[in-house]
Amino acid sequence: MSEPTHDATTSTVEPAPERNTKTTLIQIGVMLATVVVVTIAFLGFRTWWKPADPEPQDVHITVATGDTTEEVAPYSVCEQGVECQEQPLTELSFGDDVTLTLPEAIYDHDWALLKIYDNPAKNDQSYYGSHEKQEITLPTHEDDAQLMVIEVSSLMIGHDDQGEETPYVVTWSISSDKA
Repeated sequence: MSEPTHDATTSTVEPAPERNTKTTLIQIGVMLATVVVVTIAFLGFRTWWKPADPEPQDVHITVATGDTTEEVAPYSVCEQGVECQEQPLTELSFGDDVTLTLPEAIYDHDWALLKIYDNPAKNDQSYYGSHEKQEITLPTHEDDAQLMVIEVSSLMIGHDDQGEETPYVVTWSISSDKA
């Protein structure tokens, strides 16, 4: 039998398979570790940068009139489609004007302001967009009408009894002691 001949131009050198496999596994491990570290860093930064919004029932507005300043809790926090419990109305002695200061949890999205006077022809509702107003001062007398009730309403996200996020219609209501 004749022996096979080797052509020098077609010979190949086989790499050591053990070394290539080990290097590839190390590279994959380093890439996975990098992805995990970057993901954890991103989630940590996001949590630090934007803490969770408070639950709707924990959001208060500040009402100032005359010499009185009071933190007002929501009058009602209603999950859409579910009957809700109303809280006692906040009653204040209105001075010449009433200033409402809203927390970011309200003014960072749309909200509505309802003004009810003893003359229904003067009643008014205004809508505000995100960051449009943080504070508003209302005169307590408009021509021949006296301001009786102020309501701020906003749609907020909270958690239901099962811990699921759900929308709530939240209303803060302030009444004049003359109402």
